[in-house]
Amino acid sequence: MGLLTWQDICKKYKDTWVAITEREQDAVGSLIRGHVAYAHPQRKMFYAHLKSHFPHGNLAVRYTGAVTVPLFAAR
Repeated sequence: MGLLTWQDICKKYKDTWVAITEREQDAVGSLIRGHVAYAHPQRKMFYAHLKSHFPHGNLAVRYTGAVTVPLFAAR
C-alpha cells in the first residue's frame, strides 16, 4: 500500500498504534502522510513486535485514538 495521509491513517486504523515509515512531516513535526509498516490496537503487543522486527528502524510511532492521561502509566 502507498502513502496515506494522517487523516486516512486515522480512519483506516481507528484506535490503533501505528508505526510509520516513508513519512512526510511539517515544520513542527506533525505527520502529513506516510506508509504504515505495522499496526496493532494493543500497545504492549505493538511495542513487543517493534522490538523484535524493527530493532533499529527509523519509524514514527503514533496512536490514532483519543489519548488519555497518563499515557505512559506503570505496566
